[in-house]
Amino acid sequence: MYCLYIIRSIKSDRIYIGVAKDLRARILSHNNRENFATKPYAPWKLIYCEAYLNKKLAFEREKQLKRHAKALTILKKRIGLE
Repeated sequence: MYCLYIIRSIKSDRIYIGVAKDLRARILSHNNRENFATKPYAPWKLIYCEAYLNKKLAFEREKQLKRHAKALTILKKRIGLE
């Protein structure tokens, strides 16, 4: 199972969208500053997760949220970020 996840920086209120097979390990890597893109904004808090049975579907959803502002805006409203 794969998870599309959204984390929020406690430090700067930025959000990051990603996909992981092991969500706990991935969030730990973000908080341990092991990821170039998220390093300056640690610590992070998980705010949303969607589970997918296969990798392809999870990455398609990630692309949709990253490429289409409207899809991300709808999701943000649904989870109370806007």
